[in-house]
Amino acid sequence: MVANTVVATQIYLERFGDAMRRAQPSLATNDARERAEVLLATMNGLAFRSALDSAFDFASHVPAIRH
Repeated sequence: MVANTVVATQIYLERFGDAMRRAQPSLATNDARERAEVLLATMNGLAFRSALDSAFDFASHVPAIRH
């Protein structure tokens, strides 16, 4: 299970990083990777909080992630 999670994380980081570079071609590969890591960590944190707190409104935080 851990190996699958690591592989999935790497795939998400590649996809997010690639998307960021397509949106901003001047962005260096390393910078795109770092931003992708922050994005994924933010999404994981929000999902975890949502799982712990049924009153937490995950959807209301999505617009902030986009910027």
